Amino acid sequence: SISDSFDIHGTIDEIKNAVVDGLSNIKQLVAKKKKKEIQKAQTAQSKINNLSRKIEQAEKKAQLMSQKTEYLTKIAKKDGLTGLYNRRAFDMNIKNSLNQFNKTNGLLALVIFDVDKFKWINDTLGHVSGDKVLQSVAKSLKETFRKDDFIARYGGDEFAVVIHNLNEGLAKKKISAFETLFNKNRFFSKRHGNITITLSAGITFAENGDSPEDLINKADMKMFEVKKKKKRNV
Repeated sequence: SISDSFDIHGTIDEIKNAVVDGLSNIKQLVAKKKKKEIQKAQTAQSKINNLSRKIEQAEKKAQLMSQKTEYLTKIAKKDGLTGLYNRRAFDMNIKNSLNQFNKTNGLLALVIFDVDKFKWINDTLGHVSGDKVLQSVAKSLKETFRKDDFIARYGGDEFAVVIHNLNEGLAKKKISAFETLFNKNRFFSKRHGNITITLSAGITFAENGDSPEDLINKADMKMFEVKKKKKRNV
């Protein structure tokens, strides 16, 4: 329309006014276009910000879920009373440990501890006292054995320790150290006075071809031999 003004209008002033009006219209259209683009950009930025917030919230939620899953997984492997690993975790560990042993041919020992006359403790002193004994055993085991040793409540009054890369002499020294530490505990009953609590320990070393059941049975047999010897000496 600005170009047409030169043909439509006869005077310079008319052409000038037409050109000025045309340029003004262009300016207004550009301003409107710019305003729309700014609004679009603001809307897009708002959507981006909302999306970023949603992503951030989703990431936090995923992190919390991951932490919760990790916590529940950990709890599922722990014994509620003693804080040690439970039987389920032990079964998994002994299987994996034997697989590693068969690949590396290193040293793998299993020790099973059993609280002597535990039924008498529960029946005579009560289950609360029995629980305190088990907690004391767990505490002494954790303080005696190494961080890499796997300590579990095997079941009831039985505990198991899976030991890697420790020869028989050193492993037996660990058992003796545990017994010395545990014997420092004092158990007292108003009715029965001082109570002496002892444990029997059976240790065995893995051999090629051993299954988890084989290793457990061998450690059990060793432990029962110790119990029988104690009874003969009474």
